Amino acid sequence: MLLYCDNNTKEYEKKENWKECIEYLYDKWKPNCYDKSLFLKTAINTWYALIMDGCLFNLTKDEKERLNIILLELFDFFEVSFRDDSDCQWMFGYMIEIGTYFFLSSKYNNIKDEGKNLINESYTNGNLIAEYLVKNEKCNKKELLCLRKKIKKFVYECFSKDEEVDKYFIEILIGE
Repeated sequence: MLLYCDNNTKEYEKKENWKECIEYLYDKWKPNCYDKSLFLKTAINTWYALIMDGCLFNLTKDEKERLNIILLELFDFFEVSFRDDSDCQWMFGYMIEIGTYFFLSSKYNNIKDEGKNLINESYTNGNLIAEYLVKNEKCNKKELLCLRKKIKKFVYECFSKDEEVDKYFIEILIGE
């Protein structure tokens, strides 16, 4: 699996205790910062809570600020430690494209372009999901179905059907 998973994260997500889940992941990640799976799960869950605020969650101003600080810390860590990793590239590129607002205080003048650049770099590095993200914008319905078929097995190797955030990516990437 691409994203870290344990019984605690499953339980937190199932009960929609997103803030607790993120604090749990963040506290677990700090002493294990080079654990890519844990790093990505912490980043994705943080981003997801911020994106879904107002739709599924009602975060207070302080909670939003805390989560945004964590997300920017994780982005800075990505830049230093995982910048050349194709999985991290497409995931951060995707997060930036969908939630540009949460990355505005980063060092990039045009952060939205940086999101596209990260996905393109991942695609250039041979990542199948990045290929789908790049080509998906430029293809017709038939080509899109072919792309989804091509990445389906890979998506199920990367994401768990048991975790809420993983389900989000399964749905986005292959429509299931």
